[in-house]
Amino acid sequence: MAKILISLSNAINLNGEFQIPCFYEQMINELKKCGNDILVFIPNYFNKALYGSENELRKDVSENELRSSIRRFNPDLVITFNNATYYKLLEITDCKVIIWNADTEFFWNQVGLMKKNKDRYIFFSFSEHYMEQAEKFLGFGKDQCFPVYQATNFKNISLEKDKNISFIGTPFGSTKDMWHIVKKFCGYKDLIKTMETIHKNPFVSKDELLQGISDISFQKELKKIPEIQYRNFYAPFDRYYVLMSVCELGLHLYGPEIWKCFDQFLCVLSAYFHDEVIFSAKQNEEIYNSSKLCLNVIHPQSAKGIPWRVPEVLATSGVLVSSYTPFLKEKFQKYVDIPMFDSVYDCRQLCQKLLNDEKWREDIVAASNVAIDAEWRFESRFKQMEQIVGIKLFNPDYIGSCEILKPVIEQQYEHYLRKIKYEILYKIYKRLDKKLRKKGVVK
Repeated sequence: MAKILISLSNAINLNGEFQIPCFYEQMINELKKCGNDILVFIPNYFNKALYGSENELRKDVSENELRSSIRRFNPDLVITFNNATYYKLLEITDCKVIIWNADTEFFWNQVGLMKKNKDRYIFFSFSEHYMEQAEKFLGFGKDQCFPVYQATNFKNISLEKDKNISFIGTPFGSTKDMWHIVKKFCGYKDLIKTMETIHKNPFVSKDELLQGISDISFQKELKKIPEIQYRNFYAPFDRYYVLMSVCELGLHLYGPEIWKCFDQFLCVLSAYFHDEVIFSAKQNEEIYNSSKLCLNVIHPQSAKGIPWRVPEVLATSGVLVSSYTPFLKEKFQKYVDIPMFDSVYDCRQLCQKLLNDEKWREDIVAASNVAIDAEWRFESRFKQMEQIVGIKLFNPDYIGSCEILKPVIEQQYEHYLRKIKYEILYKIYKRLDKKLRKKGVVK
C-alpha cells in the first residue's frame, strides 16, 4: 500500500463545493482500486491563486490544521499538477514530488522553489515537448523528466445515440493586451504580418516575432506582451469557428456558463449550449457514448501533446473528430486512422460524411477501442510510474481509501470580518441618522 498526496491544478465549483474534474477522478479511483490511500488537495479551497503563483494560502485558512493533516497522512509520494499545492509542502514531507504538467510552463507554480530544490522533484509530461521545457525552464536533468501520457477507465457502453455531435470544453477568454494592440494598430502591415505569423506558429519566440517589424511604436507595444498572450490569441476563435460550422448538423455543447454570454455575433453558439454542470467521469462517459461524433479542437498548449478528452472519447462508442496535429497521428496511427481536419470547411464536410456512413463510424470505434486497451489504460501508466519512482502501486490484498482535504477556517478571522461588518453598518447608521435629523424626519 502506498500513501499518495494528489494536488489538482484546478476544480469545478458546484453549489459552493469544488468537484474533482474528470481525468483526476479517474486516476484517483484507479489508484484506490489498486490498493492505495489517497489524500486530495484541491487548491481552490486553500490558495489565493491557481496559476503562475507562489501558492500563497488564503488568509482565512488555518495553516496549522493543513500542516497537521498532511503530516498525519505522511505521504510516500506526492503527485501535483502544475505544482499547485501547499506552498511549504517540502518542509513537512520527505518523499519524492512528481510535477505533472497540466498546462504550459506559464501556469506552473513556485518555479523558483522548484529550481532551488531540483533533487526533490520528478517531472512527468503528457508530451516530449514539455519535458524539454522542464529542462530549459526549470533546469531539470534528463534523468528527472519522463513522458507519462494520459489514460482512461472509460468503456464502450451501449446507449441511445441521441446526439449527432458533442463537444465538452471551455470557450477560452480573449487576451486583453493583444486586443489593445489590434485596435490601436488595425490596418498596419506589421500587425497583419504579426497576426499571420502567430496563427501559423503559436510557439514563435518573441525575438522571431519582432524581426522585420519597422514601426517602432508597434514594436514597443508588442515587446510588452507576454508570450502566453499571443500564443493563445487565436485559440478561442479557432474553437468558435469550428463549432459554428457544425451547429446545424446537430451540435450539443457543454461546459462553463460563459458559453451563454456571447454577444450578437456569436449568440448562435449559445443556442446549442446545454446549461448543466458537466464535471464527473460518469457524465463525460455518458455524453461520449450517446454521441455519434465527439469533437476535439486543438488548443496551442495541447498542439504538441494530447488533450485529456482524446483517450476518453477513443475508449467509448463515439467517433473522435479532431483538428489535425502530427503528435496525435503519430501516437495512434498504428491502431486507428483518426478523422482529422485542417480547416473549418474540412470539419463540416468530414462530419457530414461520417454522419452518413454508419459502417465507417463502427470501424473507427472498434479500432479506437483496441488502441486504448493496448496502451492507454491506467494499469500501463501505474506500471511505468512504479519503475520511475520505485514505489509499489499494485496492492491487491489492501482496500484503498480516498479523503479530500477541506480547509479549517480561522475563527479569529471570522470574528475580524464580523467586527468590520458591524463597524461599517454603524458608520452608515450614524451618517443616515445625521441626514434624517437635518431634514427633520428624525428628532
